[in-house]
Formats: sequence, C-alpha cells, structure tokens
Amino acid sequence: MIAQRPDHALSEKVNAHEEETSLSQFIEISLKFYQPRGRKGIPRGQKIDFPMNKYHASLLTLYNLSRREISQETGVSLGVIKLWHGQENFRDMILHHRNAFAHSFTESLLWTGFARPLAVFTGQPAPACEPSLDVLFANFRDFKSYSPKLLEAINARHRWCITEREAEHDLTAIAVYWALHVWSGTQMDEAYRAFLLERLRMRAKTFIDNPRNGRTRAEYVFLLSCMVTNERSA
Repeated sequence: MIAQRPDHALSEKVNAHEEETSLSQFIEISLKFYQPRGRKGIPRGQKIDFPMNKYHASLLTLYNLSRREISQETGVSLGVIKLWHGQENFRDMILHHRNAFAHSFTESLLWTGFARPLAVFTGQPAPACEPSLDVLFANFRDFKSYSPKLLEAINARHRWCITEREAEHDLTAIAVYWALHVWSGTQMDEAYRAFLLERLRMRAKTFIDNPRNGRTRAEYVFLLSCMVTNERSA
C-alpha cells in the first residue's frame, strides 16, 4: 500500500503555486517570457495582446482557485475577473494553458516512472539506494490543488500516452499516475479509474514476455491486484 502524503502541505491553496513545483515553474516561466505588445503601432481592428495581469489571471485558473482568490492574487478587481471569464479569447487562453501544461506534466511524470522499479509504485519497499516517493513526486506536491478542468486535460493526455505510444510504456504510465493520486490523496475521476483498470486487465490477459524490457504478464497481474486493493480501500 502506498503511503498518502499529509494534507497540511496543501492547506494554503492560494499560496500553493509559490512552491517550486512543475505547475508553479510553468506559470513562472510563462510569465517571464510573455512580452505583450501595447496598443501603439497595432492597426485598428487587430487583436492586442493580453496585459500582464490578465495573462497572469489566465494562468492561475490552472489551480483550483475561486475568482475571488484570483482577484486577490493578481490585484485585479473581482468584477473585472468575472468580466474576463466571460470573454471567448480569455477562455481560449485558459484552454491553451491547460493543454500545454498537460503535455508537459505527462512527459515529466512518465520520466519519473522510468526512474523507479515498478514494484515501488505498487507499494513495495524502496531499495535503500533509491529516492523515496516524496522525493520523486516533489515536483507534483501541489497536484491536489490542480483545477478539475486541468485534471481532465491531464487525463486526456495520459490516455493518449498509454494508448498511442509503444505498449511497453503503458504499464509505467499507469502505475506512476495511479501512485501519484494515492500519494497525494487526490480522488481519481471514476470514469478514468475504470478505463485504467480495464486497460490493465486487458494487458494482464494478453501480455507476452517482451525480451526488450524483461516485463512479464505476472507484473501486470501484480499491479492490477494492487490497484484493485487500493480501489476497495479508498
């Protein structure tokens, strides 16, 4: 059984993005390299870039923050924040951020999975020479504070990773993503949970030893049993 991470580290959800995590770094880098053009020199009728505070507000929607909290973080009035959320170009920018971060997240998480033996993600003791899950998942310690819409985008990208890539990677992708939910205490979407279990059941039944990575059907069955046990204890 994977030990869950204490909730207290994410109790200050408004300040969670100030920690050095994958998401906080994504927001920081996005702001650093954003260079909005002013109105000067832009022909009438052409769209102008978001001002910095509006761009910042669009990035903060990646966290599970209320509009009032985004107002407090950006120093923009609540009325203006509400107005922006009603604008199509603002919603398009939020969607762009979600998709961009979902891609970055899944790639980073998959490489995290490659860094550890499969057994560790199914609750087995970690070798003394290996980092703990707290160390491995340090960049995702604010995962529980991601917005529901961002989690949907991540699920969609993760689904692509385990269905469209080489089959040898699907076990690692499933195991590390499942472990992150358990470790962070984040409830996985029920439909996506069912999809992952079905995918794993299918692989457990049909997998044949692959000499390229040495994985066996037994490993799939073992992971499946751990996930089902975890599901029943949730």
